[in-house]
Amino acid sequence: MIVEFFENPPDGSEFQATGYVVAHSLFLLYNVLNVAFLLIVQWFALGRLQRSNVLKLTFLGCFLQQFSCISSVTRWNIGDPVGIFGIFSASFGIAAKVPLDIAYIYVYFNKGYRKALLKGSVFFIILGISLLVATLVNWETDHFEYLTMDTVASTIWHIVAVLKCRTAFMNGDISIRESIITADSMSKLLLVVPLLDVFSLLFHILGAPDFFGVASAGIPFTSGVLLFVYLGRMDFMGEYRSLP
Repeated sequence: MIVEFFENPPDGSEFQATGYVVAHSLFLLYNVLNVAFLLIVQWFALGRLQRSNVLKLTFLGCFLQQFSCISSVTRWNIGDPVGIFGIFSASFGIAAKVPLDIAYIYVYFNKGYRKALLKGSVFFIILGISLLVATLVNWETDHFEYLTMDTVASTIWHIVAVLKCRTAFMNGDISIRESIITADSMSKLLLVVPLLDVFSLLFHILGAPDFFGVASAGIPFTSGVLLFVYLGRMDFMGEYRSLP
């Protein structure tokens, strides 16, 4: 019975519904903790959230994703996975990725982010709106297909962006003060974050059991929080480099 819960129970079964409720609850927990950390520590205690664009974008992504998770917990609890709460879940899920994907423009372009930020932001906003419209128009047949594609593409974008940033860091093109974090620790962080995202991505593209596939979808949000707490204080971030 327990093994069936962690595998792929038959569609419409009690175990499938229970697995999805628990998995989406874990996904929700990730982002409740992310939002709480950003508000309590980065905003209230340290005063950094209000002075860092990347932390603001990350906060917005985590905040919106909470509503997607709440909608998913609700739809599985009431036994209507593709009803109105399914639409809410997919819509908020797509919307949540837009600010997070924009934040990774800073990561990929690092020193050149000022030139790329406007065009990149417009691109991700248009992409998000297009996916949202496609989801609503084709909901009866495609359901969560566009959200799934967006999740995979978004995670790949994050992985590529961080690995490029790590290369720039290892080459000495960008840096961070040793009083904030040592160079060795920062290089490890820039390796751990994409590895976490790879772990999440594999669950999606390799057909992992439903429970793990859903639960692991929260990893890119948490890895983003871990990254931007430090990346926002690197030398190339301009006015934000003076953050205490």
